[in-house]
Amino acid sequence: MAVVQAYYIADAMRADRTTALNGGFDLAIGAAAPTGTDFASTARADWRTSLAAALGPDATGAIDCNGALCDVVVRWNDSRAAGGSAVQEIQVEVEL
Repeated sequence: MAVVQAYYIADAMRADRTTALNGGFDLAIGAAAPTGTDFASTARADWRTSLAAALGPDATGAIDCNGALCDVVVRWNDSRAAGGSAVQEIQVEVEL
């Protein structure tokens, strides 16, 4: 599910590539979900909501673009799994 969620936001960034190339989708891991009404803000807010629905209420994500290369991080609490670590994280590098 974490990989699916990473590609969810990557597809949104490709839909508004110009904004993504200019850093308009960048989002720190600890930052609050955006509240704006433009496409990038609503896509990131929807993504954060989708992360929580798919991976649990503690799930969050980050985006850091450097030109056309973007790192997407998905972090969630996996302590409910047998022997799982409390914090799991994947990082996916995507090219816009």
